[in-house]
Amino acid sequence: MATSKKLIVAIVLLGVLVGFAALIFPLLGRPDHIHDYTETIQYSIKDDTAYYSQKCQHCDKYGPAKVLEDSIVVTPENVQSVLDTNINGKTIVFGAYNFDNLLELRPSRSDSTTRIYAWTSDTTYDKTYAFALNELVKDDAFRYHYTRNIENVTFAGVEGTSINNTFFVRSGETFADDQSAFNGGLIYDAVRGMDYMQADQRGKHASHISLTNITFQNLNFAGSNGLIYVDSTYQDSQVSTFAIKNCTFETSTAQQHKAAIYLSCSQTGDIKDIVFESNTVSGHYQGIVIDNFENAIIDNNKFSNITDNAIGIYGDVDQDNYFTGLIIVKNNSLESGTGRTIEFNKGSDAEIIVSSNYIANFCNQNGEIMQFVDLVGETKYSLVDNFYKSMAIENLFDKTDDYVVTF
Repeated sequence: MATSKKLIVAIVLLGVLVGFAALIFPLLGRPDHIHDYTETIQYSIKDDTAYYSQKCQHCDKYGPAKVLEDSIVVTPENVQSVLDTNINGKTIVFGAYNFDNLLELRPSRSDSTTRIYAWTSDTTYDKTYAFALNELVKDDAFRYHYTRNIENVTFAGVEGTSINNTFFVRSGETFADDQSAFNGGLIYDAVRGMDYMQADQRGKHASHISLTNITFQNLNFAGSNGLIYVDSTYQDSQVSTFAIKNCTFETSTAQQHKAAIYLSCSQTGDIKDIVFESNTVSGHYQGIVIDNFENAIIDNNKFSNITDNAIGIYGDVDQDNYFTGLIIVKNNSLESGTGRTIEFNKGSDAEIIVSSNYIANFCNQNGEIMQFVDLVGETKYSLVDNFYKSMAIENLFDKTDDYVVTF
């Protein structure tokens, strides 16, 4: 009998010890699960070498830091010169600095992929002959057309990185007047290697930039303008597989009619397969604006204190040009705005899915939460499991001629 009591006491004590161990071991750093690392990445820099570590999908811990191969660490002093070189296949890691100057992806004499042609009209160039650099007359009035293809590049930040100006990509005809607001009244021809003053016709040139498999990740954009890609009526400008992930776009000085992220394509260019995921956008006049494109996913982002539309999906209202393809807007939080949360305007043969978005205190002065306008062809759309505070948006959906969601 005494032996049985001792056995019971021993079992009870063992159970207590096991329970205590289960509580205390995690506090001592002993994992209570096997770490399974995801694609979520954290970057760091030590002794001018970039490292990365991956986040566990079961907890907030990151794995051991590993050297990031094929990477270039940039500072405010060298960043533009690096962007002007052949960066294809690289990860450009921004150090923990304030980057206060305009950053630009542009054709450059330092990039071996840049090609130089004769500009033959407002929208075309002579592809039959490519000039060599030594054939360019630096200070002449000849109008050149430059091309540059950038592919398989990631732009990443570390803790403390702050981009305080515009990150700019522009294809099209370029005058000094066009960029005076960006560059103190000057335009810089990075192929001929010289500045031009405003209205100086020698500075007139045209270019196109094509981007393939480009990612912006873990970057903090603190300026009133953020990430901008603009293509204006030039051939062969293409953007394909373009992702923005885990970035912040925050400002306290919203500029009227300016978006934190603006991706625009003319009728002769081509933008497709856009991913905007797990970003924070706050304080801007508009959040993300994309027009004249095919396929986009806008997922798990936070928008707050937006003056106008948080998400603008557009065709070209002045041209016979539409957005198209699969458009998914899901799992986003949209709070405290004075415009519409989402506007779809001028789409053709598109499938639009708006699901599982949370909206609070966000509508325009007419009470409009979303708007669907000028959707033609075989365009179809669905709203599923979206909530405005505690009310399902689907129940508020007013199918008027403009398909305006109101409350």
